[in-house]
Amino acid sequence: MILEWYLGDVPNPDDNLAGKFVELRSGRGGLKLCHITLSSHYWENAHILLTCNRPLWDFYTDQVENCKSPQDGIRYAGRMCTGWNVDNQLKKLVRILTCDDQEALASFRKVGQWSNDEQRMANKIFQYVFRLAANRAISLSQRSTPPLRYAILLEDRIGNGDVLNVMKFDWLFISVCETSHTVPISLTTDLGLTMTPPCRLLLTFCESHQFRQIPAEGKALLKAMVHIPADSKIIEDVHQCVRLAQKTRASHEKLGVPAVQNLVNNSKVLASRDLNHPAKLDRQSFLSGLRQTSRNFKTREKCYGRRHKLPQSYGRIMGTTKPWPSITPASLGKSAAAWAWVRAFKLQNLRQVGVQLKETSIIKHLLRFKVKTKNNMILILFCSSQ
Repeated sequence: MILEWYLGDVPNPDDNLAGKFVELRSGRGGLKLCHITLSSHYWENAHILLTCNRPLWDFYTDQVENCKSPQDGIRYAGRMCTGWNVDNQLKKLVRILTCDDQEALASFRKVGQWSNDEQRMANKIFQYVFRLAANRAISLSQRSTPPLRYAILLEDRIGNGDVLNVMKFDWLFISVCETSHTVPISLTTDLGLTMTPPCRLLLTFCESHQFRQIPAEGKALLKAMVHIPADSKIIEDVHQCVRLAQKTRASHEKLGVPAVQNLVNNSKVLASRDLNHPAKLDRQSFLSGLRQTSRNFKTREKCYGRRHKLPQSYGRIMGTTKPWPSITPASLGKSAAAWAWVRAFKLQNLRQVGVQLKETSIIKHLLRFKVKTKNNMILILFCSSQ
C-alpha cells in the first residue's frame, strides 16, 4: 500500500508476470521493480523454496561445521559409499510430501490461504521436491563409484575385506566388459567413465596381492585421489579475505600478486581445516633459512608462461571431436547407475532368473528415479538411461 501510494498509478503486481527476471526489470528499477516482485506468485514461490530446501540447508550447515579436514571427508565418504540412499537429507526431502513433516505442512497451509489455485500449488510442490530429491540422489550416488567406493580402506579398519571384494569384482567386471562383444557398448562406456587410469593402477596393485590387502603404494595412490578438502567452501573463505581487502581500496587500485599471497598466507583458513600449509612461514623460520643461502647464489633466467607459445600440434587436442566422454553431473549419475546395476546383477544372481545383463526393457519403462517411502526408509531405484 505504501509503494502504491508513493508510486502513484502502477499496475497490479499479479497482472504483470514475466517469464524471466530480465524481462521483468526491463524499463523498471528501484521501487518500481520492488513493487512488481510483491505479487502472490513470487511470494508463493519464495515460501516453497524456503520450505522445500530446508533439509539440504541443514545438511550443508552440518557439513561445514563438522566435516572440515580431509580425514573428516574420508570418514564421510566411508559412511556414504553404501548408505547414501538412506541418508537423512533424502528422508527429510521425501517426508515433505507426507503428513509427517508438521513444520512443512504448516508452512504450506499458510501459503495455501493466499494461493489462487491450491491444486496448482500442490502440483508445483510435488514436482519441485521430486526433482530436487532425484538430482540430490544423482549427486550422492557418485559416492558408490570408484575411487570413492574404496575410500574406507584409508581408515585401517579390521573389516575391510568386503571393500577388497568389491574392488576385485569391479576389476574383473570392467575387464570382461571391455573384452566381450555381448556387453552393450553404452554400459561399458558408463562404467569406464569413473574407472579412470589411476583407479586401474590402484586395482592392479591390489591384484598383485590377490586382493587380500592394499599395498603401501596402492594406499598412497588412493590417498592422492580421495584425501582432499571435504568441501569447496574453503576456497570461498580464502577468497573472502581478498575481497574484503579489495573493498577498502579505490576501484582503480588492484591488489598485486604479493599482496594477495600475503593475505592468503595469513588468512588462517587452511590452518582451521587442519591442512598442511608450508607456504606460511614466521619471521624466525624465514631468517634462519635465509642465512643458509650463499651470498654468491645466482638465480636462473626468468621464464614467463604467458609469453611461451605451445606447438601447433597441441591445438588438435581441443578439436571439434574428442574421443573421450564429457564429465558432467548427468554422465556421472549414469556411471553410478551402471555400477549399481552390474553389482546388483552379480550379487542377486539375476542371470538365474532370466535377466540378461544387456536388458534394456527396464531402462525403457522405468523412470530414472522411483522414490518410495516405507517406515521412514527410502528405496531409490534407478538405472542408466540408454
